[in-house]
Amino acid sequence: MAMAGHVDHGKTTLIKQLTGVDTDRLEEEKRRGLSISLGFAYRELCAGISVGFVDVPGHKNFINTMIAGVCSIDVALIVIAVDDGPMPQTFEHLDILRLLGVKDFVIVITKIDQADDFHQRSVVRLVKLSIPHFENLFLINSLKPDAGINLWKYLSAKAKTLPVKSEQGHFRLSIDRSFLIKGIGLIVTGTVSSGAVTIDEELRILPGSRRVRVKQIHAFDKNVNRARVGERCALNISGIKKSQVMRGDWLVGKSFGKGTPRFDARFTLLSSAPFPLKHRTNIKLYIGAKRQRALILFHDREKQGHKLSPGSTLLVRFISQSDLVCCRGDKFIVRDDSESFTLGGGVVLDPAVDSTKNLSVSRRTFLSEKDDQAPKTLLSALILNHKQVVSVKWFKTMCNLQTEEFQKILHSISKKNRLFKFSWIDEEYIVSKRQWECLERFIQDSLSLWHKNNPELSGMKECELRNNFQCRFDNASFESIVSHLVKANRIERCHGYVNLISFRRKLDISRNRNWLLIKNSLSVSSPQIAAFNDLCSELNIDNDIILDVLRKAVKEKRVYQFGTQRYILKDRLCELMVATRHLSEQESAFSITQIKRKLGLGRNSCIDLMEYFDSIGFTRRSKDRRSVVRPKYPDTLLEDS
Repeated sequence: MAMAGHVDHGKTTLIKQLTGVDTDRLEEEKRRGLSISLGFAYRELCAGISVGFVDVPGHKNFINTMIAGVCSIDVALIVIAVDDGPMPQTFEHLDILRLLGVKDFVIVITKIDQADDFHQRSVVRLVKLSIPHFENLFLINSLKPDAGINLWKYLSAKAKTLPVKSEQGHFRLSIDRSFLIKGIGLIVTGTVSSGAVTIDEELRILPGSRRVRVKQIHAFDKNVNRARVGERCALNISGIKKSQVMRGDWLVGKSFGKGTPRFDARFTLLSSAPFPLKHRTNIKLYIGAKRQRALILFHDREKQGHKLSPGSTLLVRFISQSDLVCCRGDKFIVRDDSESFTLGGGVVLDPAVDSTKNLSVSRRTFLSEKDDQAPKTLLSALILNHKQVVSVKWFKTMCNLQTEEFQKILHSISKKNRLFKFSWIDEEYIVSKRQWECLERFIQDSLSLWHKNNPELSGMKECELRNNFQCRFDNASFESIVSHLVKANRIERCHGYVNLISFRRKLDISRNRNWLLIKNSLSVSSPQIAAFNDLCSELNIDNDIILDVLRKAVKEKRVYQFGTQRYILKDRLCELMVATRHLSEQESAFSITQIKRKLGLGRNSCIDLMEYFDSIGFTRRSKDRRSVVRPKYPDTLLEDS
């Protein structure tokens, strides 16, 4: 439970009345009479249940500390002094609490000894008008030690009705304090956001991934062997220096992933925001106890425009200056870059995003899903309803699931639905069996239509097919489906082209006719070895068809390609190799001028040919002369090349 409200409205005094603990820990707090750091107190309710109170600072200069203290709380007590009534910090705290997902509010009006009944009733009316949707309201005389009895009874009953939080996921704790105790070592404190931790467990500190070990755990004012989600605790850790731990760092389970500099979220700009928020504005972002400068980018700018009006909600992307630790469902607060105003807040939707700027249709659909869905419901919706291909690694990272937890969810879904699992680049993906078959048909139908429109060409460019596919699906699916269809002997993949096996057989006759025309053109003796552009100018055949036939001939080693798209028949190339060898027998090292005269070729063709001979190891260049170094029979050498 968190005590929130304006400075000097009696939050610390109220906690002392309820628990007997003075949460003003620092001498500076005592001297100034206000809380500038987080204070904590506990009171045991019954066996196994304790109530923890967080005393957050009310002064506007310490609002950052306040945000760190109210993460992961169940109930908020809004403390209002009767002599002041609701003040600016009261409403800012309320906004922050609501943005962080707190739904249970209790209003506590303090210092009633300083006002008569009429003034008290006036303040109560004002509170009811300005702060709607609270559960209960109490009036407390701060001077009476037993003034909080009725409030405690109410809070005790409330605590017993709160549901037990699930321990699902890796352990996470955002560090809000760290200090040294002589003879014990380094202590870090915070509230457990997910999972659980035990003594002697190995954890990591992010960012940096430094490994530490838990020596002791202190929760609810006593030493315990284990701390779980929702509990405020202090951990005695070893393996790291105090100077290496910063406020806002995260303690996480050793198998947890890493931080991310960007995430997609649903963001709400408060109705009380002093100005519209622009696309690509620098802001201060708060997640857990971390405060970080970040850039906010709007999705759907074609609908929303480049400005977000107060009271509006939008899908956005945050890009931070350094890595943040967050998971789907985590709440955050946004303040302006100078930290003068609370602008709004929201919920993390996907912390595992790449640098892609635009949203695909499938991603937009996913981000529109409810953020409070259980992982099983979300996974089922993505695979079965939205027919998406789901990366196992991405889903586990996003939802903070351990491997066994994910497998349990997957097993439950697969009992009633046929799923298909495939791998690509050491990463697993899940898709419904029906959707996998649809993706296969999409590839085959795309090729069939292309063959129909291009009957003279043997294959579609793979990059073109990939682009058509990725307009609707992801690259991993494309690679896996094409590989699967190749193994099933339904399509052929060769030198960057893809074709249906059935269509390749129909093309042979047409290709033979074109091949004869191209072969005749290559057979004509000329001082220049034919280049692709020469063939296109000479033959009345579509350029793509010429290239397609040459590609096939090169693959079958009937034609050899070298230089800037020069093509030569195998027999002609062998003749040139024999002539070059004869010259080498006469001249141990020969120049371009000598070989040019011997072969009867133009200079450019001769240079390209010699460089090709160098590349296959037939000749070796030394300055401006060459010699034959592998005088093997030309056929054998070409087969090896």
